Amino acid sequence: MGFWFTLAIFVVSFVAYALLAPKPKLQNAKPAELGDFRFPRASEGDPNILFWGRVRLRSPNTLWYGNLKADPIKEKVKTGLFSSKRVTVGYEYSLTIALAWGLLTGSGAVYKKLWMGEKVIWEGSQSTGTVSVNKGGLFGGKKNGGGAIGDIDIYSGTFAQTINTHLQGLVPDSTLLPAFRGTVYMVMKSFNVGENPQIRALSAEVEAIPNGLGLGAVGSN
Repeated sequence: MGFWFTLAIFVVSFVAYALLAPKPKLQNAKPAELGDFRFPRASEGDPNILFWGRVRLRSPNTLWYGNLKADPIKEKVKTGLFSSKRVTVGYEYSLTIALAWGLLTGSGAVYKKLWMGEKVIWEGSQSTGTVSVNKGGLFGGKKNGGGAIGDIDIYSGTFAQTINTHLQGLVPDSTLLPAFRGTVYMVMKSFNVGENPQIRALSAEVEAIPNGLGLGAVGSN
């Protein structure tokens, strides 16, 4: 009898302590701001390269960036014996970046690969249009670094290029937005860059075969 009485007292005391104990003060993680990100070089007046053949370009010039969005990552955390609370433990970041790779050579450049860091996010053979990236687990996946997800408008640098419609909807005065004709560039549209406030080094493998002599058959072979 004494054992059960002691056990009952212990259980009642434990439950009372758990109910009366002060709840831990949990704080939601704060999202990064645009100024916390580091972008590729964006200096006005920097030279734009002219390239031939098939090359990997590692030093794009940033034409525009913004449209930052932080999507909260929530997790249930216990605050007591019978209670829990959902708190924000991090964020997935997306933003828009326009990057210039170089100047027009020949009839235009053809994109072959795109990298973030040393990880390939897209591979193919395309000169203009939109390419899609769906690498949600590239940097570790959900709650472990995130991935790379989104659409990228690519331009081969021709003089027939039109103004990017995605950028038109973001800049304060779209009448001042150029079409960047003669410039090989791309626009990462509301692109998910992962869960860390950083832009991993961006690089591109592109091919440009000039045909200055006007020959009928010019190629990389």
